[in-house]
Amino acid sequence: MDDLLRKRRNLKRKLTRAKNKIDTHISQPLDADDTEILSDQLKEIWIEFNELSDEIMITCEEAEMEAQEEAFNEISDKYYEGNHTLKVIIRKIVIGEAPYIDGGNVGGEVVRLQPQW
Repeated sequence: MDDLLRKRRNLKRKLTRAKNKIDTHISQPLDADDTEILSDQLKEIWIEFNELSDEIMITCEEAEMEAQEEAFNEISDKYYEGNHTLKVIIRKIVIGEAPYIDGGNVGGEVVRLQPQW
């Protein structure tokens, strides 16, 4: 079980690095190549994370299940936030708009979508 939890911590670090890169898109704009790489990274992390979570849930004691589910939900939320923000960035690149502030929850603030010339 310790090995599985160590792997999950490693995946969480990878996810955090990818999400931080996505969340700094206002000060360090992402281009199409960046978004493609980050999208691929998120997909790989998500697949590996789900497989690992299944193993953890099968392996853990019943008394640990709730804590493991909470850890799963925390990482899932982080993945979905990053993936959503990345999809918004990709749409903006595709339609050729100026750099922007995401209309979602970025850095803990909910802001309106507006050009940042």
